[in-house]
Amino acid sequence: PPARDSEMVWFEDAFPAGTDLQSTGAPLELVKKGAGEVFSGAQALRRKAGQSVEQDFFSSGVNLSVPVNGKIFVSCFIDPKDPPKAVMIQFHSTNWLHRAVWGEAERINFGKPNTTEKYLAGPLPEAGKWVRLEIDAAKMGLTPATKVTGYAFTQFGGTVTWDRLGVTSRVDPS
Repeated sequence: PPARDSEMVWFEDAFPAGTDLQSTGAPLELVKKGAGEVFSGAQALRRKAGQSVEQDFFSSGVNLSVPVNGKIFVSCFIDPKDPPKAVMIQFHSTNWLHRAVWGEAERINFGKPNTTEKYLAGPLPEAGKWVRLEIDAAKMGLTPATKVTGYAFTQFGGTVTWDRLGVTSRVDPS
């Protein structure tokens, strides 16, 4: 049989039902298409942060599975008039131990640098357009045995809109 690509979306328009949503800094803000930048679906998560680390996250009893050779993806839009210094996605399993950061990693003081707790994935994405950030799940220590029970959108300063977070994999039955 032919190989095929698989995609599981974990965030689009809203966090999973029944989750415990939390925010640091400004309250959680979901913007609708027409009222702000939206990549996919009807709305996206916008975060405006001062010169500090701010995030929106959830945790729950929901177990999200990571497939074999999974790649985590998220779309983000950086406001060109108010760019952050760094952006990060985090995943919770037994604790918040799985992170990828783009930009000035030292600005966000979560996790041990150069480990799966704080993997430097690259420079800050280009501002003023939607950018799909991708990273091999294994680089953050996420394996098929890992049950993800939470995730966070994190940034240092600036205005960022987050949309469509999930995981892809390639299934080859042969």
